[in-house]
Amino acid sequence: MKNILVIILLICGYSTFSQGNSYEKAWNALNENKRTEAEKFLQQAMNEPATAQDAFITNIYLQTYNGKENEIRDFPSSFFAKAQNPYPYVYALWFNQAVLGAYGKKTAANQLKLTDQLITDQKAPGTLVAAANYQKGMHFLFSGDFDKAQSYYNAIGNIKNWQYTGPFENLSESGFYKDYGPLEHPEPTAVFKSLSNADVKWFAPANEIKDGWTPAIYQFNKSTAVIYAQNFVTSPTDQTVYCNVGCSGSIKVWINDELVIADPKSRVTEMDNYTVKYGLKKGINRVLVQLGYTNSSYPNFSVRFTDEKYNAISNITGSPTYAPYPKNANVNKKYELIPHFAVKYFKEKIESQPDNLVNYLLLADVYLRSENLLEARDLITDALKKAPANSILRVKLLEILNKQNNKTLFAEELEKIKQADPESELVLDLHIKELYNNEKYQDCAAELANRIKLHGEDESTADYQILLLIQDKKYDDLVKLSERMYAKYPENKDLLTIMYNIKKEVYKDNKGALKIYENYMKNNYNYDTYIKYADILIEQGNAKKGLEIKEKLAKTFPY
Repeated sequence: MKNILVIILLICGYSTFSQGNSYEKAWNALNENKRTEAEKFLQQAMNEPATAQDAFITNIYLQTYNGKENEIRDFPSSFFAKAQNPYPYVYALWFNQAVLGAYGKKTAANQLKLTDQLITDQKAPGTLVAAANYQKGMHFLFSGDFDKAQSYYNAIGNIKNWQYTGPFENLSESGFYKDYGPLEHPEPTAVFKSLSNADVKWFAPANEIKDGWTPAIYQFNKSTAVIYAQNFVTSPTDQTVYCNVGCSGSIKVWINDELVIADPKSRVTEMDNYTVKYGLKKGINRVLVQLGYTNSSYPNFSVRFTDEKYNAISNITGSPTYAPYPKNANVNKKYELIPHFAVKYFKEKIESQPDNLVNYLLLADVYLRSENLLEARDLITDALKKAPANSILRVKLLEILNKQNNKTLFAEELEKIKQADPESELVLDLHIKELYNNEKYQDCAAELANRIKLHGEDESTADYQILLLIQDKKYDDLVKLSERMYAKYPENKDLLTIMYNIKKEVYKDNKGALKIYENYMKNNYNYDTYIKYADILIEQGNAKKGLEIKEKLAKTFPY
């Protein structure tokens, strides 16, 4: 029996070593930019239970670096369905094509499948459920199905029906620290002085967007300002809730005149980025938001009251109508922010596995989702100390520096990647962009040809090919390329305009030109495209149909 136990322990020890060995070898190869070799080791590690999860995620980062993340279609079945806790990984990789991708119409079945899985998953944090509803709503919006889009937006659970006042001065982001009066004066008769010294009051817009976020752009025409929004929330009972806030800008939030959230740093965050626990009173509770922004095209915020699992509490409703409320102006009480579940998870991972570099990438991506740029940069800097030649880590640093608008360090890091990995798709794409912007069109064409030879053709290369043909005035080649690319990417709205002009001007086919727009609009939505088509119809004498399109837009988006 003793001998059998020794043999079993030896086998287990060998198995554990070999399981870790493939994964370790993969990272050793990545640290030397031997990506083909790393991919082979990752495939082995994905078949070994002890390393399968980390290997799968590492492969996503590798294929993203290679520009092939959209070829990974099995995240829902191979990772999400099997991992014990997939949710922090889903949050970190939310916009990766292998997971959910960018907002818009989904054409990949795996992305739609994962969205549906999250919406119905009883174990998923409510933050992910709400965000998945937003993703699905955006999918139907850009598919042209506006009613379905709204049904998913309604499930997000953010507080709606706000009153507003402003705009107030925010010179050099100083407005965060100023008292413009709305905190002390919630009543409808209150008058404040705006940034142009005009008298302004609280007002409720006739129509308000109801898609999960509350933008200020439809109420105020200033791209730099401080604005206030207040809501009189009804709770059927005294209850402890989680107040969750996301925003684009600097933020202060008061509940019953008690400051619960404050961040002077202007940043673009995701939903539920700031969370505090709060005791709502039975009846009316005033929620006041101060939002500051600078040169912003879409300043916005989101407030959700949830349970401890971040599921929206359905019996809490918002109203723009002033009503008396219990004031809790306790200036000495400090509300501690509850750590984000994904931040907490990956910090613990790094603490227990300091040499497992995939967790550094994942935590950096979590930080990037809410522009915690200093934390992300420090983290990747630490990782690069362990693997200074690793181009995947260096590209993540490049992403952070770009968001920090640090052009000097960005150029230095880009040059390091060029030297280490001159044939990578990312390096070539950045070089092509640089050459085109510097009007070195001949060099740009040569680099573009090299990029296509090494990595193939896609929508990005097609855009540059078209731009270069326009510069060279090679119109016959431009027509041929545009037709070929349009056949491959019929839903590309930029190609849409080119193909319309080709049909109309080259082939003198007005009916065929209009058909280009009509085909697009059957299953797609883009505001500018709708307006362009309506204007074309009106110009051609079909004012009735053109106005019908504009009336549909006005009815669907009255805000």
